[in-house]
Amino acid sequence: MPSKFDQALAAGLPGERSGRGKPAAADEIVARAEAHLPGVQSSLLLGDRPRASNLPLPLTSFVGQTEALATVRRLVTTNRLLTLTGPGGVGKTRLALETALALIHQFEGGAWWVELAPFSDPSLVAQAVSLALALPDDPKRSQAAVLVEYLQDQETLIVLDGCEHLVTACAELAGRLLPSCPHLRLVATSREPLGLAGETVWPVPPLSVPCLEATLTLEGVTDSDAGRLFIERARAVQPALALTEAAITAIAQACCRLDGIPLAIELAAARVRVLSLPEIAANLGDRFRLLTGGSRTALPRHQTIRATIEWSYGLLTQREQKAFERLAVLTDFSLSAAEAVVGDPSEPGSILPADVLDLLSQLVLKSLVVMREDGQVRFRMLETIRQFAWERLRASGELERVRHRHLAYYLELAMQTESKLSDADQGHWLRVLEAEHDNLQAALAWSQESEAREAGLRLAGALAVFWLRAGYLSEGTVWLNRTLDGCRQVGPARMNALYRAGRLAQQAGDYPQALALARQSLALSRRLRDLQGMSRALGLMGWIAHWRGDRDGAGPLLEKSLALARDSGDERTMARALLGLGDLRLRQGAHEQAATLLQESLALFRHLGDGWNMAWAFS
Repeated sequence: MPSKFDQALAAGLPGERSGRGKPAAADEIVARAEAHLPGVQSSLLLGDRPRASNLPLPLTSFVGQTEALATVRRLVTTNRLLTLTGPGGVGKTRLALETALALIHQFEGGAWWVELAPFSDPSLVAQAVSLALALPDDPKRSQAAVLVEYLQDQETLIVLDGCEHLVTACAELAGRLLPSCPHLRLVATSREPLGLAGETVWPVPPLSVPCLEATLTLEGVTDSDAGRLFIERARAVQPALALTEAAITAIAQACCRLDGIPLAIELAAARVRVLSLPEIAANLGDRFRLLTGGSRTALPRHQTIRATIEWSYGLLTQREQKAFERLAVLTDFSLSAAEAVVGDPSEPGSILPADVLDLLSQLVLKSLVVMREDGQVRFRMLETIRQFAWERLRASGELERVRHRHLAYYLELAMQTESKLSDADQGHWLRVLEAEHDNLQAALAWSQESEAREAGLRLAGALAVFWLRAGYLSEGTVWLNRTLDGCRQVGPARMNALYRAGRLAQQAGDYPQALALARQSLALSRRLRDLQGMSRALGLMGWIAHWRGDRDGAGPLLEKSLALARDSGDERTMARALLGLGDLRLRQGAHEQAATLLQESLALFRHLGDGWNMAWAFS
């Protein structure tokens, strides 16, 4: 090496180390050396000495997440142990790296990157950190002791990337280093928290996605982080990519269906080499086949979306895996739904409903289930994760049994809620069923695919009041017709479903169809000798006649309905018949009789807590 370089190097180094072996700051070394020899690269100057940073330089741009980056930077400066959690592919590693790169100049001892993926032995975690810091091995002392001695006087940032498979060892090392090294900051990325006192946990959110309900434009798509990422990565492999209206729509659909997960979006965008954008969106039904072919230099578990989720799945206990699989039949769900679906008391040694809370908590901690609170606590899986769980459940042979438990739970919920949708607390119960809308649809669909069609018919009948109150007339009509066609069994379920279908048809203004359904329900109720069924069907026929202007025909039908309702003790049908007769007499000019009928109707509705029909009676 030329002597001039030696002189520069000598000028750049302090000539001695502190008693703890602390190196001079790299910026100081470079600045002092370059004063003697401009243009010398820092990598040459530092030679074999510990570097102030080993942070890998990203090869791709960091898209979006401005607020997330600002938040994490603030958390690093105000907390000594920060763990970034989230499902595989959500961007924990990249966010931690961008944070470290942004903050490197605030740490005199440097910022260091420790990749834990190559290590499977928990005893090697401390060695992995020592290797990253290029510290010499000391056979007389533990690696943790070496680290404590080196770090205890330094302002240093260390990022432990990918801790989930070594979470206990990482927690133990952090617990050893932080109390002894007051200027040390640790950032961990993990699919679950380290569980250490003083730890700050920040779940990394998915990218923002385009709004599919709005008119989709290029500006609207690029307003979202997911949309910008998709376009940038797609143009990296297809620079001439044409963003037509169909292409923009496909990008928005893909970003939403992939839940804004960066890894999934990047893998999907890379498919523009061989597929059009609409073809990519259409093929997301088989996303595990589509989302492959990641970077050859990436970790194996980051090269396909399946491998990413399999990595997390493999770290679960057997009972956690079983719970994870069974939850696949639910979309957005409550704890009680999870207990009903996951718990299986019929099998000795199986998961009991009382066990589900702890298992669900573990799945939340391990970033496979997301919890949110909006008036009530709800849970969900990202759709890509749920599809993986669904595949596992199907392969386990439990799918049919779990879906039957799902159907049974929602049938019971609908039946318990049916009468409450007309009482004083109907607003609450409408919100309960609205929150379960997707699960109710899934239960109905399963009933028609399986042998549980009679249960599906009962479920549709029980949901009719919800569909009526919530304004889902078309949806309700479709499901009632489908379940009636699917189950021809003569019985109370069919009688009720016919009546409920007639109510929806009446509300929609399809009086001929409503009358035909009411007559079928009446015929079946007579066959079953069901007084309540006869009363309801006759009342519906009377109301249809009244709404069609056939007041002469409406009166006798409503009077028969009222008499049968009194005999059967059906107060709600009594009140409806009285309301119809009162309105009919009012229009016929019999005001005194109308007032008596309407007052009795109002009193019954008040007794039932039925504010909906009370308002109608008042009007």
